[in-house]
Amino acid sequence: MRVLIIDDDDDLRTLLAHHIREQWPSVEIEQFDPLEQDIPGPDYPFASFDVMILDYMLGRGDGLQWLQQFKRRADCPKVLFLTGAGNEIIAVRAMKAGADDYQRKQELTRERLITSIRDLTANSVERTLTPDLAVRMEGQSLGARIKVPGIRVLHMIGEGGASRVYLASRESDDEPLVVKILRPDVTKDKVALARFMEEYALVERIQSPHVARILGHGTSEEHAYLVMEFFGGGVLRWCSATSTAVSPSNRCRPVSIWYSSTPAL
Repeated sequence: MRVLIIDDDDDLRTLLAHHIREQWPSVEIEQFDPLEQDIPGPDYPFASFDVMILDYMLGRGDGLQWLQQFKRRADCPKVLFLTGAGNEIIAVRAMKAGADDYQRKQELTRERLITSIRDLTANSVERTLTPDLAVRMEGQSLGARIKVPGIRVLHMIGEGGASRVYLASRESDDEPLVVKILRPDVTKDKVALARFMEEYALVERIQSPHVARILGHGTSEEHAYLVMEFFGGGVLRWCSATSTAVSPSNRCRPVSIWYSSTPAL
């Protein structure tokens, strides 16, 4: 496997390379410093790489512009795009420009990095399809098939027992949204599904800063979906443990969503 890392931070490039080599000792990694080199030209051998890690902030220019140019080339490898925490508008723009995955640097762990690279190279490098990888690939495939009027489903960002969660946006702008697609075993009971959709139609009418707004709901390919406001606060477990980064009122906000919405149901 060959990996290209484009980032102006030498420490970050070195750290990413270290984690990747730990997982794949035989990997070949090329580090590209945009402060020392101009954007790769048409002769740059993109076809020799399996995946590219591209940062948004490059010191000069920005990664979105580079991404757009790269994706015009037929030999552009899969792209993992790095953004800052809470910068989902940039993530939306990157996914629309052709990025294959994105990660927020402040929340990027070794496990997330390896999982992303494994997913992106599943067909070319990872010959063994593990159960977890198969589930994620099926989830990404489902997101690509679901048709929501006026909404573009971009990338699966989480899943639970009842639904899969996707980063999305309107076709007309780059505002981050969430699309939740309910699992078939939840929706196969037609009576329960009708009741569920009726309840969420009621929740759509609630206007409160403590309740994630539901912007729409419907069905596609017999899958029920919800279009919801995006909350950029990160994972509750991470927020609770990072008291210096998040104020107490903000840490309580995800909890208040549950308590505020429960009476409406």
